[in-house]
Amino acid sequence: MDLFDIWYWAIVALSFLAYVSPGLIACHRRHVNARTVTLLNLALGWTGLGWIAALVWSLAGKVRRSV
Repeated sequence: MDLFDIWYWAIVALSFLAYVSPGLIACHRRHVNARTVTLLNLALGWTGLGWIAALVWSLAGKVRRSV
């Protein structure tokens, strides 16, 4: 395995984490619509505009209270 392969897989892993980050943020914040945010991101996140919408929604929506 050479250095190019290591950098390639590191970039792939970071890109994947960036792509799914709105869903992860929504789940971590216990967002009321976390599943819907994740589905929006998976369906329209590749457009860029869908990803931004999912990110804003995951940060701005209502959260469940922990008991």
